[in-house]
Amino acid sequence: MLQPADGKTTDGRRQMMAGHSRRPPRGAPCIQHPIAISDLTVTLITACSSGFGLGTAVHLAARGQTVYATMRNVGSASALREAAAADGVTLAVLPLDVDDPHSVEGAVAEVLSREGRIDVLVNNAGVG
Repeated sequence: MLQPADGKTTDGRRQMMAGHSRRPPRGAPCIQHPIAISDLTVTLITACSSGFGLGTAVHLAARGQTVYATMRNVGSASALREAAAADGVTLAVLPLDVDDPHSVEGAVAEVLSREGRIDVLVNNAGVG
């Protein structure tokens, strides 16, 4: 049995079958100011030394995103840098090992210190 705000007991099943209210339940978080997709410009991408990460980083940078491309070993960034240069885009390369919490914290702190926020996370790295 559910206890609504008015104190009356109702059958929860009946309430669910009647349809959901369009209002969020009390205490539920809601967005007060809608965010336009075009405002989501700071992107952090993991595992960008090759494959999907590399392609995603260059693609989003070419579309105006501020991209922070991360990888375990920044010495492996030559393919990423070449692809970015070929497309005429710039992006930042940072070290980040998803298996190391200190590395993750360091990369996030670096982006936050430069940009003040991270709008989009592309969690491309595999673990294991």
